[in-house]
Formats: sequence, C-alpha cells, structure tokens
Amino acid sequence: KGSVYQYDYQTIATLKSLSDEHNVGILIVHHASKDERTNVFKRVSGTQGLTGAADTVMVLERDYYMDEEAIFSIIGREVEPAELALQHDPDTGKWTLLGDASFHMVRDERKEVFGYLEQYPYSKQKEVAAGLGKNHNSTKGLLRRMLFDGQLVSDGKGGYAVAPRE
Repeated sequence: KGSVYQYDYQTIATLKSLSDEHNVGILIVHHASKDERTNVFKRVSGTQGLTGAADTVMVLERDYYMDEEAIFSIIGREVEPAELALQHDPDTGKWTLLGDASFHMVRDERKEVFGYLEQYPYSKQKEVAAGLGKNHNSTKGLLRRMLFDGQLVSDGKGGYAVAPRE
C-alpha cells in the first residue's frame, strides 16, 4: 500500500501508457484547487501525482462573481507554456480567445494606462498621470510595477510604452 501521491501518479501513468500505445490524446477533467496559487500544477486539486505523470496540464479558471472572462493556462513537456485570456458568451456557449492573459486580465487602473500609452506611446510619468487625471506618485509606482511585470517598455529617457505582444 503506497501513498496517495503514488496512487495518483500510477493512475495517470496508466492512462498515459494507454494514450502512448494507441497514439491518442486523453483529456481528464478534474477539479481545481480553491487556493489562489501561481503555479499551474499546484492549482489542480489533489496531489502533484495527478500532474506529475501527465504530458500536458491545462487549467481553465473563471471568477464567477466577475464577468465572463477566464484564464486558460497550459504547460507541458512538448508545448510552450501560456496563459491566455478567454471570453465566454453564455448565449452560444462559445469561448473566444482574447490574447495573452497578462494584457487582458488586468485591473482597471492598468487598462487605463494601456489605453493611454497605446494612444500616446513613450509618454513620461507626469504626462500619463495628467492624461489620466491621477496622482503623480501613484502613477509613477504603477508604471514601475507594469515595467517590472513586462507589460511596459521604457525608452531609457523616462518614456513608457506598451510592451510588444508575442
């Protein structure tokens, strides 16, 4: 009798062997953890044995108290990791790809900055603050955080622009 991790790992490994033997993909639908975790593997409820044997892990997360947007995370051995923003249409059941989640699933204050800098690229901190009608010090801190997060680029002369999207 082994641990729960070993049981979970062996269960998924058995399905993976079946998948490899017949050259087909198997999609397993499972619950996500209610904890807010940054690691995709840790957002899957249960032990890491469930994700350890899988070639690819995909997680669809939606905040049911907000709008119809969701984040689709994918990570695996033979895929490029990605976090994508999706929009759900409850009338049709259709999901639409919006793009990179880091640009679409952002707080309103960052959306305002994106909108301003798309219109006025390489604006300086004071210009952004004035253009948005915001406090200069708050805007300066927000611009620096967005630069650190890779959402903005700097021209080295105090100007900011929206980072190129991959």
